[in-house]
Amino acid sequence: MSASYTGIYSQIQPHFGFVETLEGEVFFIGKRERNGALDGDTVKVQVTKPGVEGKKTEAKVITLIKRTEKVLVGKYIKRQKSTYGFVQVIEGFGGKDIFISDRDALGAKNDEMVTIRVFGDKNKPHGKVLSILGHKDSQGMAEKIVFHENGIVKEFSEQILREAQKLQPSTSSLARVDLRNEWIVTIDGADAKDLDDAIGIKKFPSGNFEIGVHIADVAEYVREGSILDREAYQRGTSIYTPDEVVPMLPEHLSNNLCSLHPGTPKATLSITMELDKTGKVLHSRIDETLIESKQRFTYDEVQIIIDALDKKTDEQAVFEKYPTEVIELIRNGLELKRILDKRRAKEGKIDFDLKEVKIITDEKGKVVDISKRDRSESHKVIEEFMILANEEVSRFFSEKKIPFLYRVHEKPSEEKADELILLLDHYGYNLTREMLSPRSLREIMDTLHNKDYYFVLSKQILQSMSKAIYSEEILGHFGLALHFYSHFTSPIRRYPDLQIHRIIKAYIHKNLDQKEISRFKTLLPKVAKHTSTTERKAENIEYMIRDIKIIDYMQDKIGKIYDGIIASIGDHGIYVELPNGVEGLVYMRDMRATNYFDERAGTLKSLSGGKTFSLGDPIRVRVTQADKTLRRLDFEVVK
Repeated sequence: MSASYTGIYSQIQPHFGFVETLEGEVFFIGKRERNGALDGDTVKVQVTKPGVEGKKTEAKVITLIKRTEKVLVGKYIKRQKSTYGFVQVIEGFGGKDIFISDRDALGAKNDEMVTIRVFGDKNKPHGKVLSILGHKDSQGMAEKIVFHENGIVKEFSEQILREAQKLQPSTSSLARVDLRNEWIVTIDGADAKDLDDAIGIKKFPSGNFEIGVHIADVAEYVREGSILDREAYQRGTSIYTPDEVVPMLPEHLSNNLCSLHPGTPKATLSITMELDKTGKVLHSRIDETLIESKQRFTYDEVQIIIDALDKKTDEQAVFEKYPTEVIELIRNGLELKRILDKRRAKEGKIDFDLKEVKIITDEKGKVVDISKRDRSESHKVIEEFMILANEEVSRFFSEKKIPFLYRVHEKPSEEKADELILLLDHYGYNLTREMLSPRSLREIMDTLHNKDYYFVLSKQILQSMSKAIYSEEILGHFGLALHFYSHFTSPIRRYPDLQIHRIIKAYIHKNLDQKEISRFKTLLPKVAKHTSTTERKAENIEYMIRDIKIIDYMQDKIGKIYDGIIASIGDHGIYVELPNGVEGLVYMRDMRATNYFDERAGTLKSLSGGKTFSLGDPIRVRVTQADKTLRRLDFEVVK
């Protein structure tokens, strides 16, 4: 008899799903092998077909152990004069309708979106309506559904808001290193309000650099175990969509007390590092500090200064707008960033220089424009300095053998590695599992820059990577080619950073006795697991709402023809990317010729000897469907 395993069932598409065990084993479950399991159910499965050549082991559900307690979202449907209705759950139930009796319907009407909880066994599941969200076609409904599906409550309770309002600015310089006279600035996006990092950079006559990375001291306000802390922990992270932010902390904290606005004294944790001419850190220190930002820059403003420093524009016209100290700070920062670029290249840091898809919305959340933009060097300056700070902080506490929370990124799984090796082989790059390293991938990326398929192949390499997670163990960061790495620089929007700040402050105040160290050793694995989960959930929400916005933008473009490129290929069809970054799917079943997916070459080939579709190929398509409810943007190939 085949082995049996217990895990959580996830419905991925109407015709299949997966079961993942606590040990991380994943089994493919076909539609006929689901045996009534619903998304989120705890089930026992039995293996039916071992995995071969990178394909997952197949299994069937044999026992329903526990019905999901997830709150689900769907459309209510009821026939006239009937004493019951059904809810068509949007996602996760493979098209299965859930029975709802009148007494459990909460007065829902036809075509209203509702939240439900499912009860009953696998043969007769029934639901109870918990809330009515509104008509399926009402403004913003698709986005609202995403938040409800994921159990996200955007608003803070009145109690949380009252606790936040009680907090007063911590601006005393007692027991803090007073840096208010230093030239320190923030550099962020134009619409950012939660400014949690600032920088100051000097260059010494010796040619060495001193950089200070100053981070909002959120732990000064959000005390461990407080109601604010429990709420921040539960949320785990802020969620960023094209037209709103769902913050981890109430706005009085995230956008006011903690945010490093210019001209206001702010409590910070600062790491100050001296680096030599090669970018090597000679020594560093971490202090509780008090700063006062001299200027709030946007990335675009700093890029204008960088262009002037590179003599691409009129220097005088730009420089006369700012104090000399600011220009010197940017000049020193640019020089140091370019030195660090060379150091990172030697170390093998993988640089995915992909364009960003920018979605512009109006005040009502309606998309007015979508475009692809290069990441400017001003973005990369700040990114490089945050990486440097994160690396040095984690190195410091690792060497002290103090329990810490690390950001880890392991090598691609064997399955993903094999798929990537096959794909790269098709493009003339010969790798083995043993040869697969950050340095080897960096070298390949460097040779791709002038190729037509640079961006699509870069995306394929990126998608082969493991997901970065949080861990109490030092497992290294594959993508950055670093042994030590953590998240220290964004405590306003990430709970792991806030947790790290508490450890740092305990060290500074000499409160790390054996009892406290033991407590952190017990606490950190729980924080790591929870925040890795909340991060994945936030990313999924961001992706889904981004897709909904894109689909909404494309709804009045059905029937229009566009030129694009093939971004990825699978056994279900071809993903095509348009020049503005919008991506849609050409289903294989909708193609006129009979095709098959050549997994080794990463191509779609015609069985009748017709056209072969490859990554990066130009392709002309017509928009055929843009459905926000189904979250589908479909194309067809135009001859």
